[in-house]
Amino acid sequence: MTINYKVGTKCNSKNVIEILDDYSFFGWEISDLENPDVEEINNRIQPFFWRTNKMDLNVPEADSDNLIVVEPHEKQKQLVQAIYENEGNILSLYLRLLQASTNPSLLLEKIEYQELGFLDEEINLSQTNALNNEEREIARRRAYQQLQVENIPSTKFEKGIQLIERLVSEGKKVIVWGMFVKTMQKIQEVLAQSGISVNLIYGGTPKEERVNLINDFRDGDVQVMISNPNTLGESISLHQTVHDAIYFEYNFNLTFMLQSRDRIHRLGLSENQYTRYYYLMTEGNRAHEGFIDQSVYKRLKEKEQMMSEAIDGKLLVPEVTDDYLNDVKKIIRGI
Repeated sequence: MTINYKVGTKCNSKNVIEILDDYSFFGWEISDLENPDVEEINNRIQPFFWRTNKMDLNVPEADSDNLIVVEPHEKQKQLVQAIYENEGNILSLYLRLLQASTNPSLLLEKIEYQELGFLDEEINLSQTNALNNEEREIARRRAYQQLQVENIPSTKFEKGIQLIERLVSEGKKVIVWGMFVKTMQKIQEVLAQSGISVNLIYGGTPKEERVNLINDFRDGDVQVMISNPNTLGESISLHQTVHDAIYFEYNFNLTFMLQSRDRIHRLGLSENQYTRYYYLMTEGNRAHEGFIDQSVYKRLKEKEQMMSEAIDGKLLVPEVTDDYLNDVKKIIRGI
């Protein structure tokens, strides 16, 4: 467990960083902070920090999340069993279930863990010898080819496209969030066929192009922006013109999720302006019963609640360690 402090005050003799770095300023040893007495720490540090949240700044509250749950296509249901039979580790199993929910054709592609933001230790801990077994990889791909995954429709994807088209027809700009590049590209292609102007930004988009793409969406005639939170989750403000966000794909990374939500919900939002988040889900509460979108979303909200209580509370509290792989195991095993 680590201690994470937020400090905000002026100090003439030392700057804030020096104060925090010098534990002896408060009479602490490193060992004291390894097993912290939270009450004592708060009593000593209280004059040196404050917190300001969105409510304090009078940012209009966002609407409750819109959960759009759809029944999977019959062929998608058959695909779940094939995923269990052919994936060699728990992390790939988890990711394949997310892919099959939105874009089954992705099962023919290799999983690029690094592009999805996974750390090396997370990848290594989840792997088994079977993952690198060439014969198993050939068998896996053959199984998905036999199911013709490239032709399996996703009711969730179709519902998402319909939602975007409806919002655009109402004159609204929409930001769409995904995880997998080929899903984002597919969304762009389908919308373009309907005559909707779309910009796409992902890790492979040249940095010199991103500013123009963002400005064209925020201030120009572009109606839809598609991106992933680890690419566009920080440092842009869209709240003046964009008030609707749709999540096609999402995972357990709460930091990326909250950052993406803050693109359209932040200081400067007009009074009484709405902010709406739509989460697309294929029904199924446990992996062995079907898809896992609902379980992932539920765990995200649990983590968000814990973080909100810590951040918005009046006391400093120890930071809760986030164990991504443990979350995956719990979802997959239906704990």
